Amino acid sequence: MGYGAMDCALIATGTGIVLSWVYKIPQVIRLAREKKLKAGKVFIEVVKITLVKDVNSLIKGCKGVMSIATACAAAGIVIGVLGFTGLGIRLSGFIVNLSGGHLIVALILTEIALFIMGMGLPTAPAYILVSTLVAPALTRMGVPELAAHLFVFYGACLSSITPPVAMAAYTAAGISGASPIKIGVQSVKLAIVTYR
Repeated sequence: MGYGAMDCALIATGTGIVLSWVYKIPQVIRLAREKKLKAGKVFIEVVKITLVKDVNSLIKGCKGVMSIATACAAAGIVIGVLGFTGLGIRLSGFIVNLSGGHLIVALILTEIALFIMGMGLPTAPAYILVSTLVAPALTRMGVPELAAHLFVFYGACLSSITPPVAMAAYTAAGISGASPIKIGVQSVKLAIVTYR
């Protein structure tokens, strides 16, 4: 249809708000009959309450997106600097040269790069950062592009639980009130199978 992701998100949000109001119409009619009031007055009250809830939901959504948007912006700055200075191409070449043409060594070096560069980033920015810098090294070694990106994405998923900057552990610590380091170590113990 030619719509971009932002357009689709905006249309979906607007449609959700409108449908939430349409969903209230039977409730308004029922309340008006029960209280023997005019449906118009009840509908205005319900719309006021619903509008306040919708605005509060939008505010909560904006606050929730701020941390991810900030991390993505920081990753974009790092990618821009690495691309502008040529370090991204050098890193990719460094991995190919250091591995000596052995794919398993290149994969281990890729995971090390992902561990270092993905530290403190959520999954999406960690993937974006490392996929633009390191995935080309894997494709140069003959790995299919989709497999290289899935490998990098897999490592990006693990970056959120890997100490010392395990963001998921800090989130869980905030919820549970426990030590973030203990939670990070426990999460690595539980996910040790994925590090093979």
